[in-house]
Amino acid sequence: MQDRSMLVIALCVVIGILSIRNFKIRSECQYPAMMTAPLKGAMVISMAILVWVALTVGRSVFDVWLALMCGLYLFSVWTGRGIHERGIYYSPGRNLWLRCIPWENIQSIEIDLKNGLLVSFDSKKRPYTYTVRQNYSPQALDFLQEKVPSKIV
Repeated sequence: MQDRSMLVIALCVVIGILSIRNFKIRSECQYPAMMTAPLKGAMVISMAILVWVALTVGRSVFDVWLALMCGLYLFSVWTGRGIHERGIYYSPGRNLWLRCIPWENIQSIEIDLKNGLLVSFDSKKRPYTYTVRQNYSPQALDFLQEKVPSKIV
């Protein structure tokens, strides 16, 4: 039991450090991506499911802490996305690791001005389109149009 508790504490520390990294990225973003109502709802439901599983399946308070730390990490990934001085931070597909595509690697972007959405961007280094669907303020979309060749939808 003692070994399991130490493992859970170590996992909580690692997950906490990764969450701090994502929150640091958010604080350095010039234009952070906005959290929409459906995304906020999904985050609340995810946290509730994680805590419920920890309470019903878990054997100790450490399981609840681990579930809360995992929920915090999920939240930090979705809030860490944004427009940074180095490029655009995004979470690709179902991946839970923030990635940055530098400005010099972006060939073009697709913007939906009506919905305030960065839809996708094309990379110069890879032959496919990244679909990100990140919501931004009108000022952020104007900044993107000035910075990178844009296709308006």
